Amino acid sequence: MSVCPKCGAPEDGSHLKCEFCGNPISTENTFNYETFLKQFGDKMIIIASKKGESDEDIQTALASIITQLYIPSDKKHLLLLTSFVVGSAQTIGSSISYMNVSSQSKILIAWLGKSIEISTKLKLMSRGDPQIAQAVTLLDGLEKYRENLQKAWSGLWKFLIAMGMILAVCLFIIKFVSKI
Repeated sequence: MSVCPKCGAPEDGSHLKCEFCGNPISTENTFNYETFLKQFGDKMIIIASKKGESDEDIQTALASIITQLYIPSDKKHLLLLTSFVVGSAQTIGSSISYMNVSSQSKILIAWLGKSIEISTKLKLMSRGDPQIAQAVTLLDGLEKYRENLQKAWSGLWKFLIAMGMILAVCLFIIKFVSKI
């Protein structure tokens, strides 16, 4: 089955536009889901490496395409997407700290949101299937990155408060010394 090159929604060739995202469809620009995921990853790398764009704009663009990613209905493609999403979320989630949380949180939140969508769909179709149960377990394991994200934001605020207090003490000392 071919898929839309923009969002990954299945295409049967009978429409001029993707029914999910509205992207124009032709027989020349459709391909299989594995190819779609590879090109989706390449597209993310291209967006992430754009020169002249602000970090905020890049993060917003990446989060946007993640959010728009179509969730397939068939087991094979859901399992492929699960692997892709888990790997992407783990890559970002494992490097989150209070030093980079503001630049990475939008993307991680988008991947975590997508993982919840996939997990919900998989749970609805599981019925004792061990492959699906394993995929759900992997997706549920991403919850630790949500907790890490919350800790990183907390750490950032603690750091900023401490820096503010140090700045206030420095200003007080400067003001006190200048009176002497």
